[in-house]
Amino acid sequence: MPEVCGIIVAAGQSSRFGGRAKVLAALLGHPVLEWSIRAHAACEAVRQIVVVGQREHRAEIELMLQECGAGGKASVFAEGGADRQASVRSGLAHARGDLDLISIHDGARPGVSASLIEQVAAQAEVSGAAVAAQRVHDTVKRCTTDGVVEETLDRSRLWRIATPQIFRRELIVRAHEDSSEAATDDAALVERSGHRVSVVEADERIGKITTALDLRALEGMLGGESMRVGFGYDIHRTDPSRSLFLGGVHFPEGPGLSGHSDADVVCHAVADGLLGAAALGDIGRHFPNTDPRYAGISSLELLREVAARLREAGARVINVDAVLIAERPKIADRVDEMRARMGQALGVDVERISVKATTAEKTGPAGRGECMEAHAVAQIALCSAR
Repeated sequence: MPEVCGIIVAAGQSSRFGGRAKVLAALLGHPVLEWSIRAHAACEAVRQIVVVGQREHRAEIELMLQECGAGGKASVFAEGGADRQASVRSGLAHARGDLDLISIHDGARPGVSASLIEQVAAQAEVSGAAVAAQRVHDTVKRCTTDGVVEETLDRSRLWRIATPQIFRRELIVRAHEDSSEAATDDAALVERSGHRVSVVEADERIGKITTALDLRALEGMLGGESMRVGFGYDIHRTDPSRSLFLGGVHFPEGPGLSGHSDADVVCHAVADGLLGAAALGDIGRHFPNTDPRYAGISSLELLREVAARLREAGARVINVDAVLIAERPKIADRVDEMRARMGQALGVDVERISVKATTAEKTGPAGRGECMEAHAVAQIALCSAR
């Protein structure tokens, strides 16, 4: 069996992903980068894992390596360079000298599997250089720079090149040392040296995440998920002697709400909806008012616990829509803060959280200020494999 050093390149700026580090974005409840680390850790041929990342992400990446069981493969962190080729060179500098094959993989391709790594490595052991690739099924035309078709290409000979790309050590090291021009992948550098590169067919799951839309597409391919919807409701009496918290935000104008915890009626309705969507019961079952651990607790902590229990059940949050029913306070100026705090507690982007309010038109208990109510609709994705 070939022995491989797996270099995972994860130091990009993610400029087309909205400014966030895409390799740390959540994919089905786990960071994008974690998927690649787990695949390499599970591959018997891989004897060392080198993750090339940004300096500010070092602690998070090293913890990820430890939690993914990659520590037994002498895993290390290497700081990325000014561009991709510089980052790969940084990874090569950390590769163990006794490993014959070097695998280079984009951390933004979470669909890689241990089996694919082994297939590419087996081919590279024979030919010296091999890459994962997909056949092109669409018609492809070469055009002028101003968009006029020049030629229709023979798609039977066209491949979309992906990663991992695996090479004999001396071949890829020399290719990087001799490169004077930039290349879009490492195989191109090896091709310039005159060495042939073999392709190993992969499926669509090996696609690269560049935009948020790519992330959503891969969720569908990798998840095997079903959609579930839950409805949440909560009500608390007003209590002027207590502080008022709504959606994790303190409203000093009050009045507060009576309850065992901080009585955050919005968070409770959201938690109830999420638990219901996963058929996990209600908040009373998980956080009973007879348990002293929850006395006065922030409901954001309860949301974090709900998110953890959803992950244990193989579920992830798609979106939440909550509505507060109260005569006061007015929440319009603080809605974005409420959304941000609940999104952070649930581990999802703020655009997945909606909060709004209405009055009871001075009718009923809520209209008379005797209580506040909240309703929430929550959608989750449940992994059918679990």
